[in-house]
Amino acid sequence: MRITDFFALVYSPAALAGNAARVNDLNNFSLSRPFRILWLASSSTGTYTFNFQIAGTQTYFFQAQVNSSAIFPSNRLKPFELPAPIDLKPGDQLLISTTDTSGSSNTIQLTFGGGFLG
Repeated sequence: MRITDFFALVYSPAALAGNAARVNDLNNFSLSRPFRILWLASSSTGTYTFNFQIAGTQTYFFQAQVNSSAIFPSNRLKPFELPAPIDLKPGDQLLISTTDTSGSSNTIQLTFGGGFLG
């Protein structure tokens, strides 16, 4: 299958309090077609760690939560190209875990970029 339409899935939870965590936040992006994630981008008001997995699997994308500054230097919207694409089927849900490491309120947005497969 090839990408027919480029698109971005945006995860934007409420702000995290200083050093707070949101674990396995379930996100259903209501996909009507298969979607291939090719890159990640982030915007935040502070540093944080994160990880994600497709619900119902035991496989996390990273071995452990990774620091946002290691993937997104200087908190600019510079995409992080995934070493291998991640395919989501209609109905798939992402479990996303985030932990603030800035010590103060932190507004985080993660963008999963890619396209619909057809």
